[in-house]
Amino acid sequence: FVNDDGVFSYQCALCFVVGSDEEKYYDGAIEQVAAGLGTVEKNYLLVRYSGQFSVENLNDTKQLEKNEDIFVQVHEFETGEITCAYEPYLTMICDGFRRYMTGTFEEFMETCDVYYLHRPVLLGYFNQDNTGREEIILLDEVAYEQERMLAALERMLCAIADRHPVLFVLNRFQLASKSTMQLTARFLKCENCNIGLVLGVSDIQAMPEFLVPDWEMLYETLDDGSKIYHIGNSGRKKEETIDDEKYVDYGSEKVYRKLQNMVEFLDFDQAAYYLETIERKIKFDNLLVDDAARFRMWLLFVKVSILRQDIPKALEICEDLEKIHLAGKEEECAYEQDYLIATAYMYQGKLKEALEMAGETYRIAGKMSDDYRMFSLLANSRRWLMALPSLEVNL
Repeated sequence: FVNDDGVFSYQCALCFVVGSDEEKYYDGAIEQVAAGLGTVEKNYLLVRYSGQFSVENLNDTKQLEKNEDIFVQVHEFETGEITCAYEPYLTMICDGFRRYMTGTFEEFMETCDVYYLHRPVLLGYFNQDNTGREEIILLDEVAYEQERMLAALERMLCAIADRHPVLFVLNRFQLASKSTMQLTARFLKCENCNIGLVLGVSDIQAMPEFLVPDWEMLYETLDDGSKIYHIGNSGRKKEETIDDEKYVDYGSEKVYRKLQNMVEFLDFDQAAYYLETIERKIKFDNLLVDDAARFRMWLLFVKVSILRQDIPKALEICEDLEKIHLAGKEEECAYEQDYLIATAYMYQGKLKEALEMAGETYRIAGKMSDDYRMFSLLANSRRWLMALPSLEVNL
């Protein structure tokens, strides 16, 4: 796979390398993809390795990052950290727009046909102000919205690549989020010759089971195109599992913002994975999280469970919410949990119970003299009723 001049051959991307020069051959894979930018469509490689090393120290990566002709994005997923939705593509979109695009970000979203409900979320991410969406997500529109989000982000990244060649180097890809894997799978089928992609995967570290179907689909595309590059003793049996013991403080603002971000960007399975981990540690490993942090975490867990159509889990977490008492915020807490119970009953098809709970929620909002919550409840109740034809309703 290497000619007399030491140049990697594009025609032979499926290779096996054994020895102590893993970083050298990883460098070579990156060099190969970089050389194909502008001329080669479906320009990508998967580098499988058995060790644990950082691409940040690779010579070729350092040199390429100084090359102004290529927008080089090197990203390393970290063991023990909560992986964000679409990490690192969202950051790449924001950085690429600021460097190479003209006009406003709002105009860019319009050009790329971003779904109108998703624009406040993307704009909030771009401005780093944590702005959320303005309307609730209806259960029967989850799949549609997820597809719209994926398609729009693909168009945005391709638009940046059309303006300036992009090289993605994503190492420890086995730690990527579900949304990241799904968007990456779309790039593997993209015929934009200005996009190059190198994925690094450690073969000794297993990924969570819920990610396996997406990973297998992505891997099949790579395997069919002979784009898998083995170095070291890759392919051996996985010996390690993902270590979640190193997560930063579970009750911290940082963790909550990451989880909330996953929900805003519709990566519900990834959010559920982390929330289930936190729940398990609180209930069985005596993890201490203060009541206020646990209350908002459980509110998010209920929303995620509903949107994943796991209504029994949503109602179970609602019971846990009722056990948390925040002094001075009793009415606010009652409103939030009753609203979610009403939502769960609605999607369970229990219209009578849902309307009774919604009425109780409205009464609490009135007692609080909270016009916004009263209006929001009425508006969302109308959206529930609009979804009734797709629900099996029990009166």
